[in-house]
Amino acid sequence: MKNNTHSKAIWVALAIGLQCLASMTYAEAAAPMCKAKALATWKAKSTKWAGPCQKALAQGHGALRLYSGGKITSTFYGEFRNGEPSLGVEEMGSNFKAGRVERGQFVKSDDRQTYIDAFKAAEKGALAAESQFTAVGNQPSATFYREKASVLAAQMD
Repeated sequence: MKNNTHSKAIWVALAIGLQCLASMTYAEAAAPMCKAKALATWKAKSTKWAGPCQKALAQGHGALRLYSGGKITSTFYGEFRNGEPSLGVEEMGSNFKAGRVERGQFVKSDDRQTYIDAFKAAEKGALAAESQFTAVGNQPSATFYREKASVLAAQMD
């Protein structure tokens, strides 16, 4: 009887240890170690970046989410250079604003190609976020961003 109880205790301890290790890996991967500058209109609110990081700055395609009261109020999907948004789409509810970004603000343009390029960058940003969430085992978020990529791509059809 002693051996059976001892074996059960080892298995329980091993299971708890593996569960803690899995949650630590997820927490570390989700930690905001990468800085991304928000759009100028996003003052005094918290943000979270999902995408690649270089020298502690957002670099490449990804998604920057704006939170207010614990809820996402806007998301910028697109390309970041040295931690700053450069090309993409801001989604606010069911509305989109697309184009090039300089100093945190969208640059006015009448060039249709700029908008096409912005939605392509946004699609890549959503797919980069999907990839990051897939890597840490967060399937619901990965599915959300994969579906968002399809919605963004469809805007140019």
